[in-house]
Amino acid sequence: LPGSDESESGGSDTVTLVDGSTFMLCGRGGDVRPGRVDGLFMLDTRVLSSWVLTVDGQPVEALAVVPDGPFGADFVGRVNCGDHVDAPLVVIQHRYVGRGLRDEVEIRNHGLERRDVEVRLSVDADFQNVFDVKAGYDGGVRQHTFSTSDGGIDIVAASDARSPVERLVLRTFPEPDLAHDEGFVSWHVDLPPGAHWTACIELYVT
Repeated sequence: LPGSDESESGGSDTVTLVDGSTFMLCGRGGDVRPGRVDGLFMLDTRVLSSWVLTVDGQPVEALAVVPDGPFGADFVGRVNCGDHVDAPLVVIQHRYVGRGLRDEVEIRNHGLERRDVEVRLSVDADFQNVFDVKAGYDGGVRQHTFSTSDGGIDIVAASDARSPVERLVLRTFPEPDLAHDEGFVSWHVDLPPGAHWTACIELYVT
């Protein structure tokens, strides 16, 4: 959908990453929110319709997007966990698209207190044709199943989904503390003052 108008793509709040026929539309915080034309598209199919990162249930507030060529970008944001005027946790997502998606997530604690937080990534796929997405068509029927495997999540298209992509594989390093068949992975992270935590998340098709 590169070239979509502002009402369709979200306008200036939308970031586009492109590598050949693969492209991704997401918000400036790095999230792919359901109900929009955003997503990761491969083989004329939206293979990722939701990608939402939260820290202790709080969304990442976008601060800046730093492009790294047409296929990559750094998404810089912050999270305020608790009743604080400032937001001591800075979240940086180093993202690249190609034959899938690679996200290197870094969380830094710039505060004076230790933070024990849950980091959660929720994902979904609808396997819709790119032209159906652009037209706003909603099939209304779940077109996939989730399963957990090897510390990650597999997303398998339904046999009647009419998708050229049959299966998505999400894997992380380190492995998540929890991989759930409702479509999310999570980690419990202990962050002393000045500390940081990193994770590499990969999504690819098979």
